[in-house]
Amino acid sequence: MKAILLIAVLVLTGFTSPPKKAIVYIFISSKCPCIYSHQEEVQWLEKKYGSAVQFQAVFIDKTDDAEDISTTMKNLGWKMAPVKDSKQILTRQYRPRVYTDCVLVSAGGAVLYRGAIDDSALHMGQVQNSYLQNALGEYLAGGEVLIKQAAGAGCMIVTE
Repeated sequence: MKAILLIAVLVLTGFTSPPKKAIVYIFISSKCPCIYSHQEEVQWLEKKYGSAVQFQAVFIDKTDDAEDISTTMKNLGWKMAPVKDSKQILTRQYRPRVYTDCVLVSAGGAVLYRGAIDDSALHMGQVQNSYLQNALGEYLAGGEVLIKQAAGAGCMIVTE
């Protein structure tokens, strides 16, 4: 079983070409509980947009092992592929500030949105602005993503 879990966790060795369809990277760590405040929102987004957009949970923390990643993904109930960014390639490329920051990248490789999934952390758990949902909807409808960046709240990401 551990071998299957290890295979399921992709070890990122490089990002050489743009994705074939839009992709959402969500930067997380098994040790940061902040992601659980977005658990249901991301489940819903994944269900609604998963056929048109690829979702990936990017584990940045070098101490996250295959078991930590598998347990976190199971607890979150997310279907997306986890990626361990052990060389911090995606982290350096997209510069998330806090765990739970996300980045929407078009099929052509352009960054369309970067930042918070929503603003629930600022309003005692109540979502007033669904930044990622809005960006996905605008992009998939063929329009311009109106809000390109929004500050997230969470544990700070420190890169080496």
